[in-house]
Amino acid sequence: MLAGRLLADGGADVVRVAPLGGDPLNDEPPFFGQSDVSVQDTWYNAGKRVVELDLAAVAGRDGFLALVAAADLLIDDWTPGREPFSAEEIGAVNPALVRVSVTPAGEDGPWSGMASNDLVQNALCGSASVTGDADTPPLSGYGNQSHHTAGLYAAIVALAALRARRLTGEPQHVTLSAHEALVSCTEQVLMQWWFPEGGWNGPVAKRQGSLHWSGAYAVYPGKDGRGVMVTVALKFATSILPWLEESKAAQDLADTVKYPDLAAMLGDLPYVMRVMKEWVATFDGDDLFHEAQRRHQPFGAVWDIATAIRSPQIEARGYLRPIAIERVGTVPFPGRFFRTSADG
Repeated sequence: MLAGRLLADGGADVVRVAPLGGDPLNDEPPFFGQSDVSVQDTWYNAGKRVVELDLAAVAGRDGFLALVAAADLLIDDWTPGREPFSAEEIGAVNPALVRVSVTPAGEDGPWSGMASNDLVQNALCGSASVTGDADTPPLSGYGNQSHHTAGLYAAIVALAALRARRLTGEPQHVTLSAHEALVSCTEQVLMQWWFPEGGWNGPVAKRQGSLHWSGAYAVYPGKDGRGVMVTVALKFATSILPWLEESKAAQDLADTVKYPDLAAMLGDLPYVMRVMKEWVATFDGDDLFHEAQRRHQPFGAVWDIATAIRSPQIEARGYLRPIAIERVGTVPFPGRFFRTSADG
């Protein structure tokens, strides 16, 4: 879904092949107002041409192979062993094709035929296990995050494969495991694997709310209840500590006897973060966020969607643009993920 959207954003002519009756995303909530028009279908298929084909019928198969014959790139998510077309059939109509095959967990192995969805993928890769706090069960992040990760990887490897074909003249077929892509993004797992003596909280990361596995990032409420993500990981001695001292909130963090150097202070991270939490509670959340931006500190305000889309950054970048949607009317709609020098 996302891979094609990203390539369309970059200027590619993208054709989405859907079954007769329309893209299954048509039935996915949420919908625009009281209409039956899916927000997800509209968003993921923006910039694409949707062609409905019955791949079980001769006419549909012929139509699909005609599209493949004229294409530079095919991205498929067929179940291994149950592909509607063989590699030979595809290669016969387009010997120079670049193909990216996305599967839940690879083309062979014990999970190769596994049926999967966003919840299953988040559970298998470990991201759900560290989401939430110690008193809650594992949680899956909102918004098809596993699909987005796999889609981003698919777009990247598609561009790499296209470049490889241009350089070598050889057709390319890349197989992408969504599971492997997701595991590569589960930060604390990689850190614990590569640095087992790093002093982490055991071989399996614990659920600890917003607190980062390093102990140096967390979301704390401001005095108005607005949550703010703060960290002591960057320029603590030269930026954050002087700011705490200005606010008369440093407590004893500047004590050179107790903390003779930065390493000693950061070795007492639970206490340092407790001081930060008390300090955050003296600010309105947005005020602290904007002052941190002025001081080049990567703090982040916790905004709901309605607040986020009204932010000055969204307005300045012209991200929301009015588009006309059939049976809905004109609505503000998210724009492209990126722009390039080719956009002028």
